[in-house]
Amino acid sequence: MLFNNNVSATPKLILILIMLCSQFGACIIFDDNDPASDYSTAVMHCSFNPDYVTPTYDSYDHEWRWYFDYGVSENAGIGVTLKYLEVTFYTLNGTYIDNIDYSSRIQNWFGSQYLPPYGTLDCPGTYWANSDGSDTGWQAVFTYGGVDDYGNHVSCTGQVTCSDGQQAAQLGCSFSPNPVNPTYDYYDYEWRWYFDWSVFETRGTGVTLQKLWLDFYDLNGVYLYSSDYSDRIFSWFGSNWIPEFGTLRCTGSYWVNTDGSGVGWIMRYTYEGTDVQGNTVSCSGSVTLNDAYDYQEKTTSGEDRKMVVHGE
Repeated sequence: MLFNNNVSATPKLILILIMLCSQFGACIIFDDNDPASDYSTAVMHCSFNPDYVTPTYDSYDHEWRWYFDYGVSENAGIGVTLKYLEVTFYTLNGTYIDNIDYSSRIQNWFGSQYLPPYGTLDCPGTYWANSDGSDTGWQAVFTYGGVDDYGNHVSCTGQVTCSDGQQAAQLGCSFSPNPVNPTYDYYDYEWRWYFDWSVFETRGTGVTLQKLWLDFYDLNGVYLYSSDYSDRIFSWFGSNWIPEFGTLRCTGSYWVNTDGSGVGWIMRYTYEGTDVQGNTVSCSGSVTLNDAYDYQEKTTSGEDRKMVVHGE
């Protein structure tokens, strides 16, 4: 039997080998141009899932996190004992940040330092975070190295991109209940519409609330008037700052007609503010205040409604 594991399989050499095989019997020919036939050295491959990661905000620890799985596999049928793992960090523009040796974490992260033939070592369900909790993105180049079962030093390198998370804030608003049925107060002889309203942020970027104005319509949708309530933000909500994923609420209050009547109407709330990046953001929402009873004549103009905050 003829064995040659390190020849360049030119047509002439292959012909000679075939002639020798015919003369001496069966033989094995390894073509070095065919990677699948080279079993002298382990071949490692590292992977990420996903390899482009967008962060999520953890409101408990107040930090942005990049969740992704990473691992290393062997593709040539030769086991490898992992000896080192280094991660080099770069900005998203490619500027070098730091290089950290995580070799001491291999056993803890992967459960083993031995990568079996055709096997895989995975580290699933983990996340990475900036030490200051920010959402500034970065790139990480993982380099694995080890010694295979034949004593060869082998390595592989792979890259994962963790994108910036911060984006313009997004505001939303809500009312509870909506629509609102009035109740009659026999002490003040007036109809009252009790409901709570909120404004909230949904993208993880804080907002300073600066404006609040209301547009009033009758129940047929005919415009009546508008009022600027920006100076009431603090008294109604207790603050003008909406934290990331936070909510401002106004509770325990009611609206009334100045004449105490039960004529319903529609209000459209519009909030506006500036997020921590300097973007102007806003949202609008409407609440319907039902009639207490049917009127043949209804007030359709004039600033004849007021809001009463409990304790104000």
